[in-house]
Amino acid sequence: MTASVAEPLDVTSLRMERRLAVKRGNPVAFARSLNLTLDPYVEEALSDTHQQQVYRWGRRTGKTTTSAIWALYTAMTPETTSVILSPAQKQSQEALREVKQWRPVELGLVNISRGEVSFDNGSRIMCIPATETSARGYGAQMLLLNEAARIPEDVIHAVMPSVANTGGKVIANSTPTGRHNWFGRACFAGDWNHHGPVSSEACPRVDRK
Repeated sequence: MTASVAEPLDVTSLRMERRLAVKRGNPVAFARSLNLTLDPYVEEALSDTHQQQVYRWGRRTGKTTTSAIWALYTAMTPETTSVILSPAQKQSQEALREVKQWRPVELGLVNISRGEVSFDNGSRIMCIPATETSARGYGAQMLLLNEAARIPEDVIHAVMPSVANTGGKVIANSTPTGRHNWFGRACFAGDWNHHGPVSSEACPRVDRK
């Protein structure tokens, strides 16, 4: 997934395109309006409307960027909360960087802290490390488990109630580390929609030398 080199469109037209994409429930059109060129497997994942999804993708295949797109797409709806949970602080900061990089101009910034971006429509995106304390106490419309195979299972169980009362979506992505962890089991569970496997070699930006 890369930034497009196409000629920039009129800002007003892009705003209208994004609003229509959200109104019509089209995350793919939303991502394209951010001047992103989507890899086929990313486009397929963004087209999935299932409430529980797993992405079995290799290293450098766009997992964090895809999480940021989902979070920003959700944030376009006022008064929503998206949580991107990552195994460590460094990965949380990378997720936050992606959110800030691809933020559309109509999502006006109100506040940026170490782990949260809030917008003038009342929405917010939280990028937090996977500790049991940090994972509790949120109600979210979108829960994104980044590199879920490396998130402790007790933390995943602690954060799952964040979407229980909102009917929110849960998307877990990871480079696989075997079947003997929460993510490995979810990849073969019948109540999750599965995307992948996608190897690092399938990504055109991965250096094969």
